Amino acid sequence: MVYQEKEVTLVIYTENSEGVSNEIADLDQIAEYPLKNPYIHHIVDVSFDTAENHLFNNRSSLRIRTINGRCLFTLKSSPVFQSTGAVKRDELELDWHPNSFGFLIDALIQMGIELPNDYKFDFDWCKSMSTLGMNVLQERQTKRRTKDIFCEHVLIAELAVDEVKYKYQKGDVLHREIEIESKANKGDKALPIVAEYLVQKYPDALSVWMPSKLELGLGLKDLIESGNEEIIRNNKISAKIYSMLNDVWEEKSGFIKNQ
Repeated sequence: MVYQEKEVTLVIYTENSEGVSNEIADLDQIAEYPLKNPYIHHIVDVSFDTAENHLFNNRSSLRIRTINGRCLFTLKSSPVFQSTGAVKRDELELDWHPNSFGFLIDALIQMGIELPNDYKFDFDWCKSMSTLGMNVLQERQTKRRTKDIFCEHVLIAELAVDEVKYKYQKGDVLHREIEIESKANKGDKALPIVAEYLVQKYPDALSVWMPSKLELGLGLKDLIESGNEEIIRNNKISAKIYSMLNDVWEEKSGFIKNQ
């Protein structure tokens, strides 16, 4: 039931992030790989954790995602970083349904999470999360434009152009990024090729980005709560803020450049 996710993320840090996003979403070819089947997804992600932030402190995450009317839960393990910029992690993702709820319970227990004795499934997932002792950690909304990446007429990866709105009490903050996710063995090889092509095409706009959306959003929250009103006032993240957040993330995660 567990899937190993492997992807490369590129942050769009330029002032003209919307224009760059649109150009990339309109591409029909990257290097030797044709892009096909454009699609738009409207996503709402709500991340949860225990009162002690057990999952986040162990670099894991649990979210409920609604996407084009479908509801799923996703449990991700601690990531493994590669020198190519790719990130690998185990992912359990299933429809929110009584038949799949047990898989979530088993996985949480295996991760060492102590659950209340009276937890129960409810189609209102917020109620179920409460019975599991989980609190809302973050909420974000994403407009995702995707295209399939092919090699010799075989689907090998997916290109996603994301426009993310982080939801905070003081207002929303916009973030744009590109995700290239492998869907086959040949896709693993294509990830660094596609990423390098895009970074070379937009050298002043794109950079490989290691922090997850959850980590970025929590880092933004800390800055906002410490008095950085510029983020809310501008409704977006400056290149300076991205750099600051990345430095903090590298220090906390122990990530070493060019490892």
